[in-house]
Amino acid sequence: MGGHAVALLRRGWSVIPVHVPLESGDCSCGNDCSWPGKHPRVPWRAYTEELPTEEQVIEWFDDEFYGSNLGVVTGQVSDLVVVDVDGTIEDFQALGLPKTRTALTGGGGYHMFYRTGRQPAPSGISVTPGIDIKADGGFVVLPPSKHLSGFEYAWLDCRSKIAKISPSELPQRVRSSESNGEWVGELLGGVPEGERSMTAARLAGRYAQIGLSPDESVMLLVSWNLQNNPPLPL
Repeated sequence: MGGHAVALLRRGWSVIPVHVPLESGDCSCGNDCSWPGKHPRVPWRAYTEELPTEEQVIEWFDDEFYGSNLGVVTGQVSDLVVVDVDGTIEDFQALGLPKTRTALTGGGGYHMFYRTGRQPAPSGISVTPGIDIKADGGFVVLPPSKHLSGFEYAWLDCRSKIAKISPSELPQRVRSSESNGEWVGELLGGVPEGERSMTAARLAGRYAQIGLSPDESVMLLVSWNLQNNPPLPL
């Protein structure tokens, strides 16, 4: 996986190591995990702003976290916006977005990859039930990572180009959320002790407001908590 991660880094993708699901159904994190094989192994907020070094990526994937799944931080840092489809391909086609490079997730969903020319776009927005946008402040798991189902993430056609779109082409619900949620980005880098519980409540309320499911909200809050110093005890 190390060579593959370095190749993507050289393309300008902010790659990070991700935990893997175990045959037992547990996660390599060792906790009672709701997202086995789907959350980062490292504090990753810094990599929403800049790429890791090649030396860091090699250390992660060939040494410290050998055998990890592979993830990429979405948004401006990687010039990637991903439409995450847990429904049918017809649900995605109804959005009217152009064809692009697509990955099949191990759970039977789809990840549609787009470029926006590093224009800002929000992440964690549910467009419709089963369709979410991953952009600034988000990440996705990449092929050939392992899924809890036992299958691997796979490119449907790795030779296809990644289409470029403008954020204005994203569904209206995504675009309208930008103007009233700017404060969220200021908190995602973590907050000091004494502000953690209040901030967690604010973020949870925001995620409910924009239509995220409870499980989606928990995943984002767990990732946010890792940025706190110290994290809230779970």
